[in-house]
Amino acid sequence: MLCAKNVVFHRDLALELGESPRGPTTIFTDNKAVVDMSLDPVAFKRTQHILRSANFLRDLVAKGVVELLHIPGAQNAADVFTKAQGRAAFLESLRVADNWAELAGGFQSGYSGARARAPSAPSE
Repeated sequence: MLCAKNVVFHRDLALELGESPRGPTTIFTDNKAVVDMSLDPVAFKRTQHILRSANFLRDLVAKGVVELLHIPGAQNAADVFTKAQGRAAFLESLRVADNWAELAGGFQSGYSGARARAPSAPSE
């Protein structure tokens, strides 16, 4: 929901600056239930504890402000910033984030996928 609130803020900001957003903003999530709840208001009766959030998302999807798309967890570039990971998973998350950045034409970390070497012990 925080991501959707940020999308609304940034779309409103773009409008104030004279830029009109074209089409819905895509939000990728690895939570399939959230995608399903945003599309079907009747299917999830046991979501009373998150009812406001679900209604907010459904409303944004219905108005064409956002679209939620499922992405497998292994391809979720945000995991590198949001979850504690072991070394192998962290390096894989960096690779995924670099791929997303390359597609978007943005910053790349320079991670080449090669296994990083531990610093050698100082020789005496």
